Amino acid sequence: MKFSEHIVLGSTLVKFKSCVFLQEGCGCLIGMAGASLGETDLGGRASADRITELFPWLTKMRVVRCPVCSVTQYSYCESVSCVAYHVEVGEMTFEQALDYIRSIEPADEFPNQEVPVWNRYHGVGA
Repeated sequence: MKFSEHIVLGSTLVKFKSCVFLQEGCGCLIGMAGASLGETDLGGRASADRITELFPWLTKMRVVRCPVCSVTQYSYCESVSCVAYHVEVGEMTFEQALDYIRSIEPADEFPNQEVPVWNRYHGVGA
């Protein structure tokens, strides 16, 4: 699955909140992707490392301009976080943010990992 698809799936599991990575049922765009991977609390370094291991393009050092405020970011991860802020304050819709992420994510992104999302998140088969 692509990163944007993980965000969509994660949005069914947690409430959007741009200033929270993933905590207490809320998460930013990156945290939503983590929720789709079965994470429940992304406060630790191991969780962040897992996301960037699956989606290494997020940490690539690139000059990226936010499509809303044109602030220069130095990685895709920073740009996604900036876009999340604009969704939070109503300057961009969730769908517009997804469209932006789809425009920057690699076309051939398919992590080599099976993700038992519903099993892990909802305790099925545990």
